[in-house]
Amino acid sequence: MQDESLKFSFRKLFRRRHAPSGERAADSPARALVDRGRLLEDAGNPGEATRLYREALAQDPGFALAHMSLGNAMQASGDAAAAIGCHATAVTLDPLYPPAHFNLGLALLSCGDLQSAEASFRQAISLRKDFPEAWVALAEALETGGRDEEALQALRNAIGLRKNYEGALENLAALLEKTGRLEEACSTYRRMIELAPQSTQAQFNLGTLMQRQARLPEAEEAYRRAIDLKADFAMAINSLATVVLLQDSARRHEAETLYRKALEIDPGYALACCNLGIVLHDSGHLSASVERLRRAVELKPDFLQAHYALGNALKDLGKVGEAVACYRTALELDPGHKFSQDSLLMTLNYPAEISRAEVAAEHFKWGQMLEAKPASARTPHANSRDPLRRLRIGYVSPDFRRHSIAYFIEPLLAQHDRGAFEVHCYSNVAAPDAMTAQLLGRADHARSIVGLGAADLAHLIRADGIDILVDLAGHTAGNSLEAFALEPAPVQATYLGYPNTTGLRSIGWRISDVRADPEGDGNGYHSEQLVRLPRTFLCFQPPGQAPQVNAPPARINGHVTFGSFNALPKITPAVIDTWSAVLQSVPHGRLLLKAPGLGDEGSRAWISNEFSVRGVAPGRLTLLPMEGTLQGHLARYHEIDIGLDPFPFNGTTTTLEALWMGVPIVALQGDRHAARVSASILGNLGLSELVADSTDAYVKCAQALAADERRVEGLRGTMRERIVRSPLCDRAGTVAALELAYRRMWECWCRDATSGWRTPLG
Repeated sequence: MQDESLKFSFRKLFRRRHAPSGERAADSPARALVDRGRLLEDAGNPGEATRLYREALAQDPGFALAHMSLGNAMQASGDAAAAIGCHATAVTLDPLYPPAHFNLGLALLSCGDLQSAEASFRQAISLRKDFPEAWVALAEALETGGRDEEALQALRNAIGLRKNYEGALENLAALLEKTGRLEEACSTYRRMIELAPQSTQAQFNLGTLMQRQARLPEAEEAYRRAIDLKADFAMAINSLATVVLLQDSARRHEAETLYRKALEIDPGYALACCNLGIVLHDSGHLSASVERLRRAVELKPDFLQAHYALGNALKDLGKVGEAVACYRTALELDPGHKFSQDSLLMTLNYPAEISRAEVAAEHFKWGQMLEAKPASARTPHANSRDPLRRLRIGYVSPDFRRHSIAYFIEPLLAQHDRGAFEVHCYSNVAAPDAMTAQLLGRADHARSIVGLGAADLAHLIRADGIDILVDLAGHTAGNSLEAFALEPAPVQATYLGYPNTTGLRSIGWRISDVRADPEGDGNGYHSEQLVRLPRTFLCFQPPGQAPQVNAPPARINGHVTFGSFNALPKITPAVIDTWSAVLQSVPHGRLLLKAPGLGDEGSRAWISNEFSVRGVAPGRLTLLPMEGTLQGHLARYHEIDIGLDPFPFNGTTTTLEALWMGVPIVALQGDRHAARVSASILGNLGLSELVADSTDAYVKCAQALAADERRVEGLRGTMRERIVRSPLCDRAGTVAALELAYRRMWECWCRDATSGWRTPLG
């Protein structure tokens, strides 16, 4: 969610209207013309004022005040060069007149001539000691030139001359905030509010500062005061909506109402339009979100955040190609935008038409860019090179919470041999839940890393003496790959959370198994060395309190129901083609789909139409949103006879959940890890016959299974026992294999950290 970074500026062109030395008499014709011109200029008639100033100069070419007044008019009209000429003439005619030097400085400053502007402001101050406006202007020149400390002192000098100078206080507060003196900036804003309780800008700026410090209740209070003073203050309303949402996601409807109000006031407000689109996305209204985000991009074509957010909404609608285009546009605007880059790489795993080599190349490109930056920050490791000693293992994840990854992390943490390994967890979970406490309680040491930058996290890991650091997120949300690029541990690996290479050479190893990544395959597509566990890379913890397995629903329904609970991005056109062929091969069959995106009416209409054009009538589809509870989610499997796995990005948690509820899965094995996970799962269950090697074989497999009621019933009734007795639930065996892999990684580093065990980029 974005918020305002704009500060209201009190930096204006200040004009002193005191008579210079040698001033013409008040009743002189030239002086009368200048006075009339200045009145007209103040009344909003600069053209007529300029004519009068020129007439005055025609009558009296040596009249300094007329030159200065014409210079101010030229400056206001945007002709800075002409303004400089006029003010320079005024200074030449009356070198002891401070306002002439001051206005010359302003004109020079507007042209970027900082050195000459500074000299003019200092000359004005030397001629008039009580000239606070000149100190403010000098501060702006100094700050623009990167001399922040001198600028701060100049602003303090201005306030020393005029304690109630709101403009100087405003600029001082902004500069204090810029230089990190947040408490002093806060005190300055509060002083402004005491001096001018009706100042909406001061209240707004105080709110932005409170928000920056994560003092959200105080920020909310300041924004509300600003809105009380100015009901149509769209920026404050937008910012209020943001802090409301940051404090409590359950206040989403309140935030949405505020964003809509800001847009009613200012329909062209791109930031509020973007923020409304994001909150609609979070509320599950994906089509409405896309509409708002497209509008934000129309209003501001270079709005990076809007392009990124639009990509997210389109991805969750299943429109992967359009999402990829949005992420690429965002990266054109900022090649270093981490969120767009991670989202792009993750999204490239979905489409079948993007080759494995193309996906790998994109990951390598990102990794090379990231690792080029912090090379100087990497230093040798002081860890003892004893191959047999107890090792410190560090797991880094944003998913130590109620998340699908929890099924696989908990048995791992619980089973580790504490005599050989000391387990550390680094948790990037902003909103911990009961599962967070349960998972972190399994570790010997656990730390929250929320809010830590990459360098600080790397320093912390080094200080903890971690020997083997394991990434559990890859390019998913909340990852810490930038810290891994700094190589805080001598051995680094990636595992579980992401179905592809990270692209980082600083991560030496990627843990998989012999089915998901067969021997002799895939080395050139990874920046890491592949480590293949002998049976399975997954150690499954069945969901507690799952409903009991029921009889096949076809018994009651009189027809077979196929189903999938995978996210919409996985349901690509190729998948819809194949699933439509399955339904055509089973004439009375039905298909039940459940996904987060299917809570949106537009998304349901799109999916229904995609099947309809392939000959599947809408009445044969049931499209459902996600359930509110795990028990409700799992109970939906009572309505499914046979599960259909997507490709090339298979299910993992969804596959295992379906199997645990007794639902057999038909899968297609592909050419990459993401397309082989279900083959690994089913192979470890002794069900490799449910894994097809082509879409035609996939359709035939589903058709044959649908026709074999006894086979489906038998699988349903014995599936849980099959899972419990399989390698998937063999905690001791899987963790022992993993620990052996860790020990071999460590031995490799102990022998020679530069022995070239990393696979060259292909």
